Amino acid sequence: MLVHSHRWRSEDVSSLGVPRTCLLSSDVSSLAFEDVSSLAFRDVNLEYLEFHGHGILSLDHNNISKIAVGAITGLGDGDVYLNENSLTVLDEDVFGAFLSAGATLEIDDNPLGCGCEIAWLVTNSAYMSLISPGASCYDGELLANLDPTIYEDFC
Repeated sequence: MLVHSHRWRSEDVSSLGVPRTCLLSSDVSSLAFEDVSSLAFRDVNLEYLEFHGHGILSLDHNNISKIAVGAITGLGDGDVYLNENSLTVLDEDVFGAFLSAGATLEIDDNPLGCGCEIAWLVTNSAYMSLISPGASCYDGELLANLDPTIYEDFC
């Protein structure tokens, strides 16, 4: 879970990748990176990540189950990689903010629930076009194959 405790902000960062790490606690607020692809954060507990403009955030393979509202901001029309985590719900307040700014969302291999909690996404074709084609429900059904009219009628 990405939670609040320390803040991380840099106007010079365009890309941050932290695959297969355990984000628990550290203050990296004074660092400026061009591209960080293999940082080994130990004891890191980030309050939020703030980008300005086109950001790239790679948090693949991290067992992330939830992202707090406001934990990641300013990506603009960037890219968010959350493949192979433990996301079961795509909170509209979190992921809708990414998608409304034009960010692409890579969420393959997460055990997503595909009940009415995902109706906000499935019924918005503009948002769906920004979701990775391999994103699927916990049962393997691709999000791209979900029928928006069913969600409109029953949710």
